[in-house]
Amino acid sequence: MPTYRIMKDGSYIASYKAAGGGSCPDYLTILGTPRKISPMPFPVTGGPWRILGKNVPWFATGNEYAEISTQAFVLTAPDGRSATYKIIFGGGGRSLEKRLPELGW
Repeated sequence: MPTYRIMKDGSYIASYKAAGGGSCPDYLTILGTPRKISPMPFPVTGGPWRILGKNVPWFATGNEYAEISTQAFVLTAPDGRSATYKIIFGGGGRSLEKRLPELGW
């Protein structure tokens, strides 16, 4: 079941954890904000990850478990509103890049 947290400025965090998966099941976290986000100073290590028709670079993150985090990127709705997003995919096991979820309209 997804969980959501919404801030006063409209920013939000949506998280989803897959069922099963042992001690650390795969999870997906989406951060969205109407504010601009500065890019993280990490070198891009992989990608692109195709997200809603955009090729988004990512880098390997995580501590105890592997994670893939996108650079901040902007999406624009058909009505012209834009927001900045960052997506994190993580879980136990290896080869996360081979299991990247498809994110589309």
